[in-house]
Amino acid sequence: MQNQAKILFTIAFCVIAYVAGSQNLVLSAGGSYSMIPFEQAAGNSFLNESFVGPGAHGGAFLEGTLKKKRKEELVFSIGLLGEYKMTTQKISDYNIENKLNLIYVNMPAYLFYRYKLRSRSKVYVGAGPYVSYGVSGRGEVASVGEMEGGQFKITWGSTENEDYMKPLDYGVSAKAGYRSYGGFDISASYDYGFPDVFVLYKNQSMKHRAFRLTIGYALPLSD
Repeated sequence: MQNQAKILFTIAFCVIAYVAGSQNLVLSAGGSYSMIPFEQAAGNSFLNESFVGPGAHGGAFLEGTLKKKRKEELVFSIGLLGEYKMTTQKISDYNIENKLNLIYVNMPAYLFYRYKLRSRSKVYVGAGPYVSYGVSGRGEVASVGEMEGGQFKITWGSTENEDYMKPLDYGVSAKAGYRSYGGFDISASYDYGFPDVFVLYKNQSMKHRAFRLTIGYALPLSD
């Protein structure tokens, strides 16, 4: 897993270096709402409830224009974000709650179509892949019958009955936003994760979903 993480970070920074000579560095931060669907095999359906809850993120994007017309642009953007997810699984049948607090490093990349308005501000929409890596986390499990609950530290890895979650997540992300002439940026994005990241027990799965609202400011890197 560590070697995979190194490879992913190397690829990401090589791409960043490719666009580093382009127009903008966009500093951004905002809030999020995470959804982690939790599913079990038939016969254990009482825990088929998602972990959901708020979070926060912050980081930066680099942008490079691939094609430009008078009012239209095709832009490539890649970012590096720190993300905190604070989720709760509410099981109404038992009146209990389980919790997961997770910290990830997220690397999204987008291909945007931008349109310039009369005010010289721009609206944009785009999509692309993301890669995310878990670096820290804690959980809390409620007591159910003879099962004793308590707090625990997330163990990252891929060993069944030993590790809790795989650190590597990846998927696709869609994003739309508004950029003012002065550089103020506001956007909304949605991540859809592909892999099952739950490891601890067989026949159980967890996948990441996240919705974000972000504000930012674009700093020009070249004239």
